[in-house]
Amino acid sequence: MRPAPDDDIRAADYVLGLMAPREAARFELDLRHNPDLAQRVQGWRERLAAMRGEAEPTPHAQMRQRIEDGMMGETEPRASPRPSKPRAVLPGRPAIAAIAFGCGLLCGAILVWFATM
Repeated sequence: MRPAPDDDIRAADYVLGLMAPREAARFELDLRHNPDLAQRVQGWRERLAAMRGEAEPTPHAQMRQRIEDGMMGETEPRASPRPSKPRAVLPGRPAIAAIAFGCGLLCGAILVWFATM
């Protein structure tokens, strides 16, 4: 009996934790009755264990949740693991912009005046 072509992909998704809870439960039932599938899962676990020593693990669970929230139309962001830095607030920002604009106009007028002399 030949294995289904997507058994390897399903095994990888299961080991990586990318399956939805219902899908994972169905997969675990298949896993109990299919020794080839259990062997594929073990192979993926061994591959990932070997890679863990060489590279940092990615935050796949958090990323998956953010993607699902975006797909479901959730507009409020979840609490981030790190608090973001507060931005510096300049109370006179509009006044500074107006002064800079005025200085630019004055310099432009002076250049035009000297050019026409």
